[in-house]
Amino acid sequence: ANTPALEPTAPPEPAITGERREIEVILDDTIFPKELEFTVGDTIVMTVVNEGSVEHTFEFTDFEIIWEVQKGQTQVFEWTVPNEPGEYDCGCYLTGEDPAAHEGMEGLCFILAPGAKEISQDAEAPDSI
Repeated sequence: ANTPALEPTAPPEPAITGERREIEVILDDTIFPKELEFTVGDTIVMTVVNEGSVEHTFEFTDFEIIWEVQKGQTQVFEWTVPNEPGEYDCGCYLTGEDPAAHEGMEGLCFILAPGAKEISQDAEAPDSI
């Protein structure tokens, strides 16, 4: 009698490793990127330039990131994007010595699944003003 061949067992899912991407983010008083996109597994090397008159931060609170950059300084941070696709708030949430300098310093960070189309390339999306 022929015994059916055993199904091979699937290997465990490897950790997703993506590309190494370098991004420059410029912070200034009341200025923060409105949208940033990251892909799961990528290693992001983010150069944060603070052109403002006070200290600013790049905060991605869902992932406990609070990167502080003093006025006139440039800092480089490295982060591996977790496997948690979605839309998240990011910003500079300081109020410190000059609360007005931090007004409106917030944006959205999108984490895309590997292979997902980038949101900003969607031809349907109206141009933001």
